[in-house]
Amino acid sequence: MPSTSLSSAASADLATCREILSRGSKSFALASRLLPARLRDSAAALYAFCRVADDAVDEDAANADSALADLRRRLAGIERDRPDEHPVDRALARVVAATSLPVAPLEALLEGFEWDVKGRHYHSMEDVFAYGARVAGTIGVLMTVLMGRREPHVLARACDLGVAMQLTNIARDVGEDARNGRLYLPRTELLALGVELGVALGLREGSGEQGVHEREGEAEERRLARPGRAARGLLALVGGRDGHQGISIQ
Repeated sequence: MPSTSLSSAASADLATCREILSRGSKSFALASRLLPARLRDSAAALYAFCRVADDAVDEDAANADSALADLRRRLAGIERDRPDEHPVDRALARVVAATSLPVAPLEALLEGFEWDVKGRHYHSMEDVFAYGARVAGTIGVLMTVLMGRREPHVLARACDLGVAMQLTNIARDVGEDARNGRLYLPRTELLALGVELGVALGLREGSGEQGVHEREGEAEERRLARPGRAARGLLALVGGRDGHQGISIQ
């Protein structure tokens, strides 16, 4: 295929990514304009894949397992430079090939999505940090790599910043999350403060429904608590460290 055709195809794929960015988040779209011109297209491709992945899991919760499996397959193709025939996949594959962008953080991001759809419980701040590292710290790491910095201590701080931003979101959205049956505040600390979990989730105090949810989640929670390949990959990427003292991505 002539190079002009390749350039045209790449431009079309990036246009799709920019449209997803502008439609999906006004704040991210505005922030991307502050990036150096050389980074804007790569950031748009990265955001677009994350947005498409999030939507694929959220829009069909009943089939989230198959959606996640498909996303992992697509990500493996992107890593091998054999993307699906999807403009977002093709655009991100070009970024990965051109910048050696690691996919381990994106694998960890998908783990975070899995935790959401499985209704994982967060008992301690360590658990909350682990969630934040997956759904937000990963993006900080990836953006830092795109900016040309790969030193472990720099990536660790980028992960910390992402976690801090996620903690801010959690604090802001406590009510909305509770109405959706999600609780990201550490349960052990809530109980220590005398806050009943059923009340925190909008259930009747001591209701049987709460007990059912707790029991149903225990087995799956134990499975999800085991560090997966993505978590180990992210930890290795930031130099085997866990960021500031007390923050763990495992």
